[in-house]
Amino acid sequence: MKPFLDITGASGAVYRFRKATGELSPIGGNFAYVREAEGSLTVVCCGKSRSIGWVVTKRAWFSDDHAQPDDLLYIRLNAGAAIRDREHEDLLEGLPRPFVIYEID
Repeated sequence: MKPFLDITGASGAVYRFRKATGELSPIGGNFAYVREAEGSLTVVCCGKSRSIGWVVTKRAWFSDDHAQPDDLLYIRLNAGAAIRDREHEDLLEGLPRPFVIYEID
């Protein structure tokens, strides 16, 4: 699987996410769970959190009925809440539906 994933928001801005691996710091950021199907990746969950480490340790997505075991977590660190919020809104407006939205702030 790719180590990086570029996701385009409604504004046309491209946000680079990296595949989550190992232990992560408590820095806030945006995250996306993606699913591979028929050779392409689809965002199935888009979210933001004050602590990306929390997202990984609590595995919030996998408590959702829509989750599948092979879904992959990609993250984008954003320490500033205003930037995190703005990017999250741009992604929500730009991604094709349906997907699950998590806002853990």
